[in-house]
Amino acid sequence: MKKHTMKTKNIPYSFYKELIDEIAEGIVSVDKGGHILFVNKATSTMLGLPQSRLIGRHFSEFVHHSSLKNATEYFAQVIKGRTVIQQVVNVRTHSGKVIPIEFSASAIKEKGKIDQLHCIFRNISERREMEEFILEQEKMKAIQHFISGMAQEIRNPLRGVFERLSKLIEEYEKKDFEYIGFREFQHLFDVLKALRTRSQYCFETTERLLNITKRKIGINGKFCDANEVAKDAVEKVRHSFDVSEITMRMKLARGLPPVAVGAIELSQAVVNVLTNAIQSIPQSGQVTLKTYYAVKEKMAVIECIDNGVGIDKENLPKIFEPFYTTKHRGVQKSSGLGLSIVYAIVKSHKGDIQIKSNLREGTRVKLVLPVHKKGR
Repeated sequence: MKKHTMKTKNIPYSFYKELIDEIAEGIVSVDKGGHILFVNKATSTMLGLPQSRLIGRHFSEFVHHSSLKNATEYFAQVIKGRTVIQQVVNVRTHSGKVIPIEFSASAIKEKGKIDQLHCIFRNISERREMEEFILEQEKMKAIQHFISGMAQEIRNPLRGVFERLSKLIEEYEKKDFEYIGFREFQHLFDVLKALRTRSQYCFETTERLLNITKRKIGINGKFCDANEVAKDAVEKVRHSFDVSEITMRMKLARGLPPVAVGAIELSQAVVNVLTNAIQSIPQSGQVTLKTYYAVKEKMAVIECIDNGVGIDKENLPKIFEPFYTTKHRGVQKSSGLGLSIVYAIVKSHKGDIQIKSNLREGTRVKLVLPVHKKGR
């Protein structure tokens, strides 16, 4: 049987160059000193300079100062023969516009020695805009959660205040107070005390809502030490442990990187998680608060574990709804805002909240937080 063989011929360099110029991603080759040897048309278009004016220039000229340190470190890694995959830096165009790019880089060897560095990248501005849009949607969703529940939560006690006051006025409007009896006097004060209780509940509920809009940014504003926040949060609820039979344990990871959340906002979230845990334990029990770094996700985690009453699987999907609670309502009890506040804070900072719970076994709450990146 006759074998078919493919005939090959020398393909000119111009063909490869034309092919590379048609690729939408940017392609750059640099020498070991970091000077540009080759760029394709997509790179030229993105940076706003013709290819001829890019050749010979150092790649760092086109890296924004916020990413220069990282870019230099990536370059050093590739020089040593390592491959860098899907990293993000900001580049600066000829007109001064800053563009985020995602790139992969590897070394090209000649006779066993590294001769050049090859980089492929793409503009991720649109992706970043979409991420920001999704983040805004998450914020709006959290706000809608609060608004939808706030009216219902405050309306009921206020209606009670209005009805009791109306009835009180009706009863005592025409009475001669010089001759009011002890029973009437006692009734009057009982009603006033009940009204005070309902008014206090409304006041504390609105205060919790207003604290979200009035929260101040910490000294650095955008990041904080999660371990310090965890310790501070425990001190804020220390009284609840002191007056109960609930013990508190802390396991804080050493060398935990700063998290990309403001200190006051994170403290508010952790305090709410701890308060929820304490209120879930009817008598004696234990609450454990720990921190650690999730290597795979590259995120910091604050985890709270309690051995309280737990949450029914049917109710678990509802726990982030504002004012939803399985606990008795009242001035000293939960208003159901706790986990809704935590959800709003964590989600608005590109984090995640994960909850596992079983009835009579307890609850585990994880706040998964993005790590603060220097230069941002």
